[in-house]
Amino acid sequence: MADLSYANDDAIDQIGVLDKYDKDHDHPEGYSRAIIDKIEHDMDQETHHGENNVPHDMSQYTEDERAVWDWYRKDVVDQDHWKKLVEEYEKDAAAKNKTDIHAEKFDESHQYVPKVGSDFKPPAVSEYSGSDNKSHKVAVSTEALEYFAKELDQVAGDGHGMLLDAHKKLDGIDMRPGAFAKAELLRQTIIGTGSKDLGLRGDTMNVLQTVHEALFTVKESVRAMIKEYDSGEEFQRMSVDQLNDAMEGAWGKIDKIKDYGSGEGTTSGGDA
Repeated sequence: MADLSYANDDAIDQIGVLDKYDKDHDHPEGYSRAIIDKIEHDMDQETHHGENNVPHDMSQYTEDERAVWDWYRKDVVDQDHWKKLVEEYEKDAAAKNKTDIHAEKFDESHQYVPKVGSDFKPPAVSEYSGSDNKSHKVAVSTEALEYFAKELDQVAGDGHGMLLDAHKKLDGIDMRPGAFAKAELLRQTIIGTGSKDLGLRGDTMNVLQTVHEALFTVKESVRAMIKEYDSGEEFQRMSVDQLNDAMEGAWGKIDKIKDYGSGEGTTSGGDA
């Protein structure tokens, strides 16, 4: 900001009085500034040559150039006129900067930020209603287990599924919030800082991968169990130990899920 207490070049340029003069008199931009600088330069040259007692010859300038100089001396650099120019400038600046602020009461039910659309489509799963479940009170059967496995196919297929789709989308996130400290801390919290700190994104990706693997393993274990105990009678005679043996891999995958979200001071969970 220029010192507006007197008519110096920076202050004159700031309030824009020369630009206004050029516009009002149909002069090209910068015309009045060039004329003023030229006349002041000529006067300085005369002073250097000892001609300071001789009035400067204004006849060498055109009528428009003399008009610029006369206006500049009387209506700009004259202190009384300058004060008025500054007052008008500050008044106009205040009017432009004035903003009507209406504090709206917060409405918690109102959606202030537009929701981002999602292409998520829920899997086509449904309740089992097989031939042995008309009363909805059936004990576990091989038919019901096969239906369960097919339903899991909708969620956790072989190399595909909704969890892996979400995993892929998170992998494409590249946060660049800005080059200042708080933004960088936010980026590190979400993106992480390296292999030992995966951040919220990496931890969530690992959860999605682990849950997918757990569901996939459950599905494969159920189908393997159906093949081994292919009749209803054999299945009903299965002991707890036999069930645990058949589902051992699935239980291990499911158990890994608990490693996530339990740490303090870090977003890292277990290894995927």
